Amino acid sequence: MEEEYTFRGEVVEAVYESFAGSYWIITDNSGAHPFGYARLANCPQFAEWGTINSADLSGPRVWEVDRENWPFTGPSDIDISRSE
Repeated sequence: MEEEYTFRGEVVEAVYESFAGSYWIITDNSGAHPFGYARLANCPQFAEWGTINSADLSGPRVWEVDRENWPFTGPSDIDISRSE
């Protein structure tokens, strides 16, 4: 059984990162477009929860972060931790 991780009280299902420095924390990946927290590099002050365009999560400059690296991913305002 894999350990569970949370971000701002929500269970994390996936984390994506880009070369530009954008981060997507996915908390619900059940629909056509995932739901989660997006912190885009070009406007980090407008980071928000919402539906994420799945096309933004594909391509050569975006990758899925390995689960064991989630707690160490991103700037200080992205705090992913193991559930107790």
